[in-house]
Amino acid sequence: MKTIEDVRPSGGAQRRSIESRPRLMARIIRPRYVLAAAAFGAAIVLAISPKTAPTKSPETPGQAPRVPVVRVATVIEAGTTREARLSGTTRSRQRAEVSFQVGGRVLLRAVDLGDAFRKGDLLARLDSRSYDLAVAAAEARLAEVEVRLAQAQRQRSRTMRLVEKKAATSEEMEAVTAEVEALEASRNAAVSLLDEARRLASDTAVLAPFDGVVSDVMIQPGEYAAAGRPVFRLNGNVGIEVEVEVPESLIPHLKPGDRMRVAFPAIDRAAEGTIRSLGRTAGGEGRLFPLVVSLPDRPWLMPGLSAEVVVGAESVRRPAVPAAAVRAIDGESPSVLRVRNERLEAVEVQVFGFADGRVIVSSEIEEGDLVVVSSHAGLTAGSRVEIRR
Repeated sequence: MKTIEDVRPSGGAQRRSIESRPRLMARIIRPRYVLAAAAFGAAIVLAISPKTAPTKSPETPGQAPRVPVVRVATVIEAGTTREARLSGTTRSRQRAEVSFQVGGRVLLRAVDLGDAFRKGDLLARLDSRSYDLAVAAAEARLAEVEVRLAQAQRQRSRTMRLVEKKAATSEEMEAVTAEVEALEASRNAAVSLLDEARRLASDTAVLAPFDGVVSDVMIQPGEYAAAGRPVFRLNGNVGIEVEVEVPESLIPHLKPGDRMRVAFPAIDRAAEGTIRSLGRTAGGEGRLFPLVVSLPDRPWLMPGLSAEVVVGAESVRRPAVPAAAVRAIDGESPSVLRVRNERLEAVEVQVFGFADGRVIVSSEIEEGDLVVVSSHAGLTAGSRVEIRR
């Protein structure tokens, strides 16, 4: 069995091993320094060498630049029919707001909302006692004047006979005649006062001006009604119409007698009416023009229905291009690429409407021009292109 001492090298062998270790390390370390030095030298060479631009692959002599192929469409002219729906409410062609012509307390209201009436029917009455007293006073005044006038006329007749007999002077005749004339003037005044009193008394009653229906009630019995204040709104039984307001752009396309379609969305019905009147003056700057359309007699037509008058006007003819021809770049106006002499031109357009799958535009392009409808990517104004239809 070997001990530690048995395996430990002897002194001579140990010295040889120590002496040979530096030479071995030198052999190992030297190649590492050589590689590092070589790498450091290569880095210096790259650092101090001049930078060179990348070289382009040489083009084949005589080869022309590639021209993009685009698909085009021909600009045509088209017109659109603009349809406007103007809202309004049906009303009776014969209508009125009635009121008392004198003031007073309402004594009687003979009709209510929705009641039918005939021409001349009593609708409401005021307390007329004060007006009746005024009539009585005027009648008494007239009677007094007539009695005095009759007496004066008899006196004039007697005086005329006395003058003929030379029993009275001409001055007496003139005085009697003047008294008669004054009393005749007083009688005429009394007649006028009586007529006015009777008129005021009659104005305490509101009578129906035509056959119709009460559409609104604005007074209650016992209230004070001021003179001229509306107390009823009445609709007659003669025809139905609708009034709407029309913008000035549609005025040239309308005239009295034209047929108009009128829709009633709430009851899902429609009727054909006729323009009865068209206002030629707006209510003020920026206002609309009144248009009245008469409607035919229908059992279901009545005042107060929501109506829409359909107005269509043919617009002017404008250039029309396919939707694919219009390009919209962020921050820029819509435009199209027009091809002229195999060159692209960017033309701004204003979209006006749509018709038959095309976009109606307003711009400098004309009927017959060619516009690009394929992808606009990479295409710029002034570029040369090859056309494919």
